[in-house]
Amino acid sequence: MKNKTILLVDDDVIILDEHRLSLEEYGYNVITAHNSESAISEVESGTEIDLVLMDIELDEERDGTETAQLILDRINCPVLFLSVHT
Repeated sequence: MKNKTILLVDDDVIILDEHRLSLEEYGYNVITAHNSESAISEVESGTEIDLVLMDIELDEERDGTETAQLILDRINCPVLFLSVHT
C-alpha cells in the first residue's frame, strides 16, 4: 500500500513543523508550504497529493479559503481547514 501524501499549509513555521513531524510519525508523506504561492507551486509540480491540510488564516493577501479554491481548480482532492482559534 502506498503511503498517502499530505500537503500541509501554514504560515507559522513552528506549527507547520510540529504538524509535519506528527503526521510523519503516522507514516504519511508530508509536503509543507508556508504560504499560498508555495502551496500552489507544490500542486502544479505534479506530485500526487491525497489531502490538503490548510490553515484558514494565512498571513498574506490570500487566506486559506481562497488558496483552497485555487488548489481545487488544479486538482481534485479533499481539503481540511486547520485553525488554532477553537
